[in-house]
Parts: sequence; structure tokens; C-alpha cells
Amino acid sequence: MFLNLKSLKSPVKLVYQLSLDLKANPARVTKAQALTLDQSRPLFGLKGTYGLFGSQEWWDNIVNGKMPRLYLCGDIIEIYKAGLDGDSEDDIQLDFKIMTSDGDVCSESFEANDVNDYSLFKLGAQVHILYVLDPLKDQSPLGNQKNYSNILLEMAVEDIVGSNGIAPDL
Repeated sequence: MFLNLKSLKSPVKLVYQLSLDLKANPARVTKAQALTLDQSRPLFGLKGTYGLFGSQEWWDNIVNGKMPRLYLCGDIIEIYKAGLDGDSEDDIQLDFKIMTSDGDVCSESFEANDVNDYSLFKLGAQVHILYVLDPLKDQSPLGNQKNYSNILLEMAVEDIVGSNGIAPDL
């Protein structure tokens, strides 16, 4: 576990771990690594600066702190359904907005290794999110474009009872 949750005052549940997701979806690793190694597609994929996605070298660089991280923490202020153009349930994703202690508002997506944990995403619940920042192949500066991929490493949600808002039915 990378998030330090022991010092928090409220009970928090770790709902997402990338390591568990990759074990359940090994094709994700294979596809990401293939794209990194595909020299015919220089504008797509990860650069491989910290090793191939999901490799032992990659994980070692996370553990030893060499790969940059982004930590977000805030209270859920809105829950909504986001989706593509279709009406299919496969096109719909549950998202939420958090407000950080600095007053910034960030949009994030529900992520959980167990869909039953989606019920923890409630208005007012505090969410802790840890990303690793993995450089993209394409490093050309274009306006506000970021040159790295935010890869969700872990997500934890405060386990509140009697909230005034609940996650939409799945």
C-alpha cells in the first residue's frame, strides 16, 4: 500500500489498487508495453523512462520514489454520470468532483477493485487519490498539454454513514 491512511481520523477504505487491477487484467500490461515498444507510433504510448508499464523495474521505481507522484485529497461535492454518445450502459461511467483543502475542484472517476465499494462514494466523503506520473513518448510542448500520463495507483474513500447523498444506482 502506498497511501498512508493510518494517521487519518475517519475510517477510510482502500477501494482501488493498481496492482490488483493489473493482476485481474493482464492484457492491459501487454497492450501498454507493446505500444511503448512500437517505434512506428512515436506519438502514442508511454516513453518507458521508468521501465515498461507494469514491469518489475517500473514497480521498483514507484517503490523507491523515483517516479513522480501526484496526491489528491478532497471531499466529494458532486456525483454524476459521464459517458460517450451512446445510450448503452457500457458507455456510461460514474464520475465525481472533489474540492481540495486549497479550494481546487477536480473531476475524477469512480474506481474500485470491487464494484460493491462504489457505494462508499457519497456526497461529503473524503477521497484520497494517488497517481504516478509516467512520461509520454510525445514530449512536444503544445499549449497546456501535459507530457505525462496520470496512472492511478491507489484510491481510498472515507467510510461515512448516514450521508445526505449516495452514489447513483448501478
